[in-house]
Amino acid sequence: MPPPVTPLDLVERAVAPRSPADRERFARALAELAAADPSLIVRADRESDEAVLAGADEVVLQRAVDALGRGLPLVAGRPRVAYRETLGRRVEVDHAYEGQTGASGAVARVKIAFEPTGRGSGYWFEDRIVGAGLPRPFVAGVERGLALARAQGLLAGFPVIDFKAALLDGAARQDDSSAEAFALAAAGAFQALRDRGEPILLEPVMSLEVAAHGADMSAIASDLERRGARVMAEFVEGEERTLTAAAPLANLFGYAARLDAISSGRASLAMRFRGYQPVSMTAPVPASALAESPYAQMADQDFSWPNLIPPRDLPAPADPANDR
Repeated sequence: MPPPVTPLDLVERAVAPRSPADRERFARALAELAAADPSLIVRADRESDEAVLAGADEVVLQRAVDALGRGLPLVAGRPRVAYRETLGRRVEVDHAYEGQTGASGAVARVKIAFEPTGRGSGYWFEDRIVGAGLPRPFVAGVERGLALARAQGLLAGFPVIDFKAALLDGAARQDDSSAEAFALAAAGAFQALRDRGEPILLEPVMSLEVAAHGADMSAIASDLERRGARVMAEFVEGEERTLTAAAPLANLFGYAARLDAISSGRASLAMRFRGYQPVSMTAPVPASALAESPYAQMADQDFSWPNLIPPRDLPAPADPANDR
């Protein structure tokens, strides 16, 4: 079985210009940073000066913060885990959207089956309407509405993964329906999963391999136990021991430095993404992690069409010639 693909956004940091007067420079610098580093995900908040940088590890984010802060005073938050959400049960939702009375293009109805799939399977959408079905632009509207709604989460504002959505039926009214109305109907159907889909919070879990002198291994194992790690195996070769374990990423911030301190710099560490698993299977997620979620303010998102927008929308990188 191939190893899981490491998500690009396991860890996040919030950043903002220290002065509101630097808003435009900050926006340009973000756009340039996103264009220059494909391993970095940048989410800009349109309503405030804050942005969220997301990457595979703390090193990627520190490098990004350092690059962004050259000549631009910043306020940067501490690294935090990028959690995920998923569904706990299969649900069929029949949802109708109707905009302002008398408004054209503001009526749509959808019936969608949402079903959890295997861990690591991702998300996919399929049109299963039998017969004439809906016009293709309306189906595309359903896809768009679901994609944007799932990115905004159900429990704590984190993206929802590992499920499929099947469009089973839909109804349109001539001259009174549009792709936008179907996007909003789909988003409304998705939000019904908060109460009916038994959503589950997931956290990233890492596989660790620690090699150290035998005399240090007892202290290393005790420290890993305090971090909620589960030891998988231990190998002995002469005076060196190698320990493999799995631990929640949330408990591993600063672990490399701690390992150096315990072993006086003699231990080596290899760490890779293992997968997502329900938070309840390891340790309770800190309340502060949910409160600080960069998605949390979107959990009660206003699903009017102008607000149903992708989180990543940055200005184009500045033309160096214009800065001369």
